[in-house]
Amino acid sequence: MAGFSIEGFKGVVERNGYAKPNRFFVSFVPPLGIVGASEFRDKIEYYCEGVNLPGFHLQTSDHRRFTYGPTEKRPFAPHTNPLQMTITADGAGQVWKFFHSWMNYIMPHSVKDGIRKEVDPDIAVPSNATLSIPNALPSVFPYELEYKQNYVTDVAIYHVPETWEGGEAFESFISRTICIDCFPSMVSDMQMNWQDNNNISRFQVQMEYLDWHNVKNL
Repeated sequence: MAGFSIEGFKGVVERNGYAKPNRFFVSFVPPLGIVGASEFRDKIEYYCEGVNLPGFHLQTSDHRRFTYGPTEKRPFAPHTNPLQMTITADGAGQVWKFFHSWMNYIMPHSVKDGIRKEVDPDIAVPSNATLSIPNALPSVFPYELEYKQNYVTDVAIYHVPETWEGGEAFESFISRTICIDCFPSMVSDMQMNWQDNNNISRFQVQMEYLDWHNVKNL
């Protein structure tokens, strides 16, 4: 390779170093209508132990160059993959309950009280209410979808260098990736096993989003 040298390689590595996959944290403000949102607001940074930085690819289709004969690929739409978060479960069950509450807020799935009830409009609780009213009935019934603006939020993924030790030195971040209008589309099973004495319970959360962009500095 022209111009390549061991000393030059060492100089580049020493100057820039390498990005490490374990140097990251995730942050977002939960939608207000979710049960436990205020208590969970600052906890995701400590319980999300794995996530993918979103990529990007173009969907293509075959086009014949001369209306016949060989084909070539041409892009027609962008596509991104969902976020896959690995979440550690806390001993009080708050993290697991929070994500299930978020899913249930988007589309309630419990039918323990039946599919339909007669609702008294004077005591019905708005779907995005943050206060509880005794003996009130929900205004959203099982399998009814909440309005999108009420259940989405932006998720930020911060990739930091080894030298970062916390605080507000945002200019030192490798990248800040913002995923716009995120919501969970899947909360995985959480496996239980009597023989598994030394591990922490974990579960997966799949997050869909509208779009994403990368910000080097704030």
